[in-house]
Amino acid sequence: MLEDVPFDAELAEKELERGGIPFTTCRVENEEEFLRGIREFQPHIILADHSLPSFDGKSALKIAKQQIPQVPFIFFSGKIGGEFVVEVLKEGAKDYVFKNNISKLPYTIRRALDEVEEARELDRAARSLENREAQLRLITRNIQDMVMQVDVHSQIQYLSSSLHTILGYHHQDFLGQPLNRFLELVHPDDQGKLTRALEGVKSSSTSVQEEFRCKNAEGGYHWLESLINPFLDENQEENGLLLVIRDVDHRKKVELQLARHRENLEKVVEERTRELEEANVKLSQEIMEREKLYKSLLNNEKRLESIINGSPIPTFAIDTDHEVVFWNQALENFTGIKRRDVLGTTHHWQVFYPEERPCMADLLLENDWEGICKWYSTPPVSMEVAEMVYSATGFFPQIRDGKWLRMTAFPLLDSEGEVIGAVETLEDITPEVEYQEKIKSSLEEKEILLREVHHRVKNNLQIISSLISLQSNRLDDEETIHLFRKTINRIQSMALVHEKLYQSHDFARINLAEYIKDLVQNVLNSYEGSQERIILEMDCEPVWININTAIPCALIINELVTNSVKHAFPHEGTGKIIIQLRQEGDQITITCTDTGVGLPHDINLHETSTLGLKLVQALTQQLKGEIKILKGKGTSFKIQINSKAL
Repeated sequence: MLEDVPFDAELAEKELERGGIPFTTCRVENEEEFLRGIREFQPHIILADHSLPSFDGKSALKIAKQQIPQVPFIFFSGKIGGEFVVEVLKEGAKDYVFKNNISKLPYTIRRALDEVEEARELDRAARSLENREAQLRLITRNIQDMVMQVDVHSQIQYLSSSLHTILGYHHQDFLGQPLNRFLELVHPDDQGKLTRALEGVKSSSTSVQEEFRCKNAEGGYHWLESLINPFLDENQEENGLLLVIRDVDHRKKVELQLARHRENLEKVVEERTRELEEANVKLSQEIMEREKLYKSLLNNEKRLESIINGSPIPTFAIDTDHEVVFWNQALENFTGIKRRDVLGTTHHWQVFYPEERPCMADLLLENDWEGICKWYSTPPVSMEVAEMVYSATGFFPQIRDGKWLRMTAFPLLDSEGEVIGAVETLEDITPEVEYQEKIKSSLEEKEILLREVHHRVKNNLQIISSLISLQSNRLDDEETIHLFRKTINRIQSMALVHEKLYQSHDFARINLAEYIKDLVQNVLNSYEGSQERIILEMDCEPVWININTAIPCALIINELVTNSVKHAFPHEGTGKIIIQLRQEGDQITITCTDTGVGLPHDINLHETSTLGLKLVQALTQQLKGEIKILKGKGTSFKIQINSKAL
């Protein structure tokens, strides 16, 4: 109370007591006391005299409007002119009371406080409505159906981003455009019936459902189904149209196929028995019942929240207090938990768990990503569907005798970007997981069988090698024994391929570098004393090849190394055998070099009479490769193979 006359202040207080208003008063007389009162007393209402010796009401009004504009300011004066009243009311004063009409003071104060409370209620209601609209828009952007709002002037006011998923267009290109911009994409044969449906909703104010074809971004036509509703404003008056458009292209193609199938059945029924006729009738009835059920579901989708509630994806939403604010029909059907039993509670965990624990949406609200990793079988995975969307999978034994679910959660934001809740959707991936387990089991069985095949082939080759070795023990001719030994080495080189394969985790490929090392070592071991006379140097990088390539390569290297051991170092001579293996792109190069006496200068690979070199030449041709003899000291063969040509 800005008043310099204590008696007037007492009169005002007595009138307030008489009026039944509970209050506490702080009386001030100058600007310094007025400012201190605003800071410390924090008034709900200000009564101010017109003028004081060192201060005035207009100055106080200006200060109050700057620092506490929400607090009502009432002039309480003995006498003020009409022009002054008009001026201060324009500057922000709530009202004025003459001291000679002090009985009006309680009523004026009550009215001022009521107006302040009404303004606060309106502000809270506006914010609540704005947050609700933001929730519905965010949920709408993440459902599969496309939502379009058209005003009374046939201008597109809202279009969900699902347009891009269904037809490939960007929804921003249609916002603010006439509805005809979208109708131009409709198939010419369907434009008439869709236009009539739109006009019918405008004239009758009833919902209409219509199917039509629409051109997609790739130039083809896509079947769509639209539920057209009158759009009502807050006064329940028509304010345009609301179209909910669903992608039914796959369903329509199935229906067309069923229609053609039904025609064929009708022709067959004429020539078949009564049993087939009854089966056809039963099938037709089942199709009609399903179509009837489907249309009944579509007719129940009204307005934006009804459309979301009809979504086939089980969905629920919680607020920042983790209380359920949305629970759609699909989730009721999936879990058996009714919406009325869970809305407004924190019992959504009962869907998944026998004991209370956080769901994915709860962990998202708490920004607890470590908790997601802890509670679920796979870590959260960022997705591109929308910003801040996360997904995880888990097995839930209490849902329908056990289900594998993929849970996707994303935050709800208000108009200012603040998190006001979270949405979680569920997807049953049980068939997918079970199918993957069956494939894994089948692959394991085939791997065991293939390993056994390679093992038996290797054993059979070893038996053949042993038989030949036993036969060679009866021979006295060194040359014949040498031929038997070469044959044994060739068989063992093939057996080694199968041994490497059944010992490997990869039955399709073999590491040629490791294989060459074991192969060459076996050749040296087969000739007594060769390891002391001949030094083996390996310079091989990893090269992976299949079995059809590995066996010819093995035989080539076996022949070349055997020739080096046998002929390059006569009279128990010493030296080196050097094996190099390289791969550049698709080109595989094998180089076999010895430091022995070398080959005759007039040797021709294409006209050689030795079986070993003929075999090397034939195997190289089989691999569609090339073989060259490199000039220099000793003997050096270079084989080049193109892995793409194999």
